[in-house]
Amino acid sequence: MNPGCFFYVLMGCVLVMAACTQTVFEDTNEPDKIIVHRNTTNQQIDAGVAKRDGLAVIKHEIQCDHPAGRAIGITVWNNNEIVTHNSRLPHGQYNLRIEKSGYDTLFKDVYIQSDFEGKYVLTGMLKAKDRLLNFNFLDVNTNQRITPDKVSIADVGGGTEQQTISDQSYVKPGRKIMVVEKAGYKTYTQEIDIPASPEPFSISALLNPN
Repeated sequence: MNPGCFFYVLMGCVLVMAACTQTVFEDTNEPDKIIVHRNTTNQQIDAGVAKRDGLAVIKHEIQCDHPAGRAIGITVWNNNEIVTHNSRLPHGQYNLRIEKSGYDTLFKDVYIQSDFEGKYVLTGMLKAKDRLLNFNFLDVNTNQRITPDKVSIADVGGGTEQQTISDQSYVKPGRKIMVVEKAGYKTYTQEIDIPASPEPFSISALLNPN
């Protein structure tokens, strides 16, 4: 065979083999993993997991006291940098600041050891700030504003004892039973839910004369 022809045949074989065998790196929904696949004669074979060394994947699992459950809409700060869910931090010590509107700021000291790899779950409890209340009680017939003799609230389920409150009081958010009393009017009872927020919360009711 002519040497020149042999060279071209050999190069053609190499190109065919390269086309039949290739490595594909696939990003997954889990950011600390890269799935490596190798295609051999069109058959896909899982080649395992390739780790990104030297970084911890931060997972947010912060809870709220009201409403009870996982905190949504939080901001986690490392100094002046935001640490998002699934972001990566190198090994070291951090003082993280966790913020959410209507809740007390939470501080967490985090130490990621030099031999740690994988997911670091950030936990903690955000506590709702006391909320300012505004009264808006009206006569059902005249629509005139009424100043009640007494307004008391208690947690639904008996979490706290009944307490007397006044206009411009600060109250812990949560589900409450409210009782409004005024001479010459029927006692008014209502269940209310005071959500966490930095804004004042208005309590409104129409009172019926006796």
